[in-house]
Amino acid sequence: MTKKKQVDWNNVVFLPVVGKSYKAHGRAYLGKRVMVLGASHYCEHYEDEKGCGKACAHYGKYHLKLVGGERLYFGDCCERFTEIVYARYRSRLKVPKVTGKKNPNAWTGTFSRFYNSFFKDGNPSDKVRNRLLDHLVCTEYVQGAEARKSNENNGKLMKAQRNFDELVKTVKQFKPDVIIAWGPRAWEGLCQGIQNDANSNVVDEKHVSLAGCCVTVIRTQHPSSWGKNGFDREEFQRRLQLAGIKLCSVKGNAD
Repeated sequence: MTKKKQVDWNNVVFLPVVGKSYKAHGRAYLGKRVMVLGASHYCEHYEDEKGCGKACAHYGKYHLKLVGGERLYFGDCCERFTEIVYARYRSRLKVPKVTGKKNPNAWTGTFSRFYNSFFKDGNPSDKVRNRLLDHLVCTEYVQGAEARKSNENNGKLMKAQRNFDELVKTVKQFKPDVIIAWGPRAWEGLCQGIQNDANSNVVDEKHVSLAGCCVTVIRTQHPSSWGKNGFDREEFQRRLQLAGIKLCSVKGNAD
């Protein structure tokens, strides 16, 4: 009888995605070095018997066969999950639509809504938007893939100390000037971690001491949210400018 593998909540899963121009030209391009902090990934094969199986909500080898037959591997512990998500987004690589079910590619619109908001004069082409991504660090706060819905297994994931510990390591390594908390979950996790860490402190509502770095934190609504209290492009741009971030042009920013 095969022994069932147990979930290891101390296992760090996701590696950050570092734009190729972040270190050399991040400040020149945006005025500040910017890190985008999300809060979740969802395992697409969670209930697929031919996929990774139920354990993949937390760890395990994961792959996705894309249109055209290309197979992308996430690695033994899904550490490349974020990298592959962004590779799919940048190249507009889609998973096939399943008849009668929700569009599996709808998430790309949420990404575009957020990143388009860095531009002051309209929505950019894919090429220009990808140039913006080349100057950012994108990472996740919650260091474990979730199953189907964020409220099904996020209690332990959100509270795990490894989330904050990994963020501190990332901040120490890449030294961003500004962290944008993408949605309330990323913001709440960050604030909880700071509160529980004697080596970190909140200077005021916007400035945080992390890993010996003074970082400005921007809180924004999740870009998938709409309505009166949802994501607002003009308000987001106002917060970017208050943090010293230069808005981009659809014509392209020069390094």
